[in-house]
Amino acid sequence: DLFVCGIITGKEVHVKMTGCDFVFDKDYKLLTLKQRRDKVFLEKHLPNIASALDMQKGQDLGIFTQGLLQNLEEHEQYLYQHDDDISKLKEIVKQQQQIIEEMKKQLDELKNK
Repeated sequence: DLFVCGIITGKEVHVKMTGCDFVFDKDYKLLTLKQRRDKVFLEKHLPNIASALDMQKGQDLGIFTQGLLQNLEEHEQYLYQHDDDISKLKEIVKQQQQIIEEMKKQLDELKNK
């Protein structure tokens, strides 16, 4: 163990850890944003990240970094989902706009009779 009561300066720190690529597996169960929000506000910290009280006691840098990475990759998934939803909604709006335009034409035709 190394204990320093002061500043440590260095050029590099290497921490061995596992990645979070499993977040991108097809069978990965991503919480809905509502479920995630409820969990975060109940626990008052991000999933897989220690509470502030636990952090004050000290944290394993590898585990902490892995928790941050998992949260980041999950947020990436949420962005992709939202992008897909936006694309679908744009298509629906486009279709509805076409229907409205057609209905306007029909209404004008009826008015002109």
